[in-house]
Amino acid sequence: MLNRFESKENLFLEYAAGYRVEIEALRATVRPGDVRSVVRVLMRQYEMMGDLAVRTVEMQQRLPAMAEVARIGRERHREWLQHVFDEQLPVDSRTRRLMVNTLFAATDVLVWKLLRRDLGVPQAETARVMERLIRGALTTIT
Repeated sequence: MLNRFESKENLFLEYAAGYRVEIEALRATVRPGDVRSVVRVLMRQYEMMGDLAVRTVEMQQRLPAMAEVARIGRERHREWLQHVFDEQLPVDSRTRRLMVNTLFAATDVLVWKLLRRDLGVPQAETARVMERLIRGALTTIT
């Protein structure tokens, strides 16, 4: 393996790239604005690769390649949230940014990790929690 990829870091990058394609295909199935559809896709994604994503976040301080994978993941997640909730987001840029940040926090893989791995919450209940967090994030911010 190391002969082909030259380093553990390159092996991980190749592995992560394969997941990225699968995740993008999965995320393309979301109905824009449909909170349940968003949560269903996020739960499938996180159950499939959430542990890997968490490990990437943990390793980003030590390995530049992991930091880049984490940065790209955050950027794509933010863009996806803006796309799927575009119709529900405010026009005002300041309020819009605050709502997107709130949605980002509500749907972050670390929320999944806290509930599923740290607290042992069943998948269905984790989905209900994330759905409530998203619906709360979509309320008008004053």
